[in-house]
Amino acid sequence: MAVCGVVMKKVFVTIIMVFSLGLASVALLPAEPAFAGCNDRILLGFPSWCRGLKTSIGTDGKEVIEQPCAAEDSEFDEQCKDAAGIKKDSMTVFIWKIILNISEILFILAGMISLGFAMYAGLTYLISQGQADKIGNAKKTLQNALIGLAIAILATAVINTVMGVIIG
Repeated sequence: MAVCGVVMKKVFVTIIMVFSLGLASVALLPAEPAFAGCNDRILLGFPSWCRGLKTSIGTDGKEVIEQPCAAEDSEFDEQCKDAAGIKKDSMTVFIWKIILNISEILFILAGMISLGFAMYAGLTYLISQGQADKIGNAKKTLQNALIGLAIAILATAVINTVMGVIIG
């Protein structure tokens, strides 16, 4: 009878894990249609690499990224305005925005990979058949996956905060 209770507990834990991971994966899907605009979220919640960069409509009607201003600091205010009088980004801000966007994409990918490892750990735990070494390996894998997920979530939050300060 004790073996039946252990199996039921494993099945129950697996069902809860699959259900919660299913809900998490739905949260990663974009709410709006995915297309190639610079400020839109695309497949699986990855941001566009050019998010936050200033854009304008080109002569052909397509959205183009405006070039950053390469003037020296003393000349920045006079030379770095577009036709409407809006200040352009400096080259440093332009490069940092791209670096932060690519970093965010990598951390979101790391979070997805850690969710995959958590599912693998749950499956390993489920099929361990009571063997202590397999259960220990599954628990260690799950612990490492959750640590990786926490790091990825915190890093993405930090990047979004820094990006909000830079975009201003």
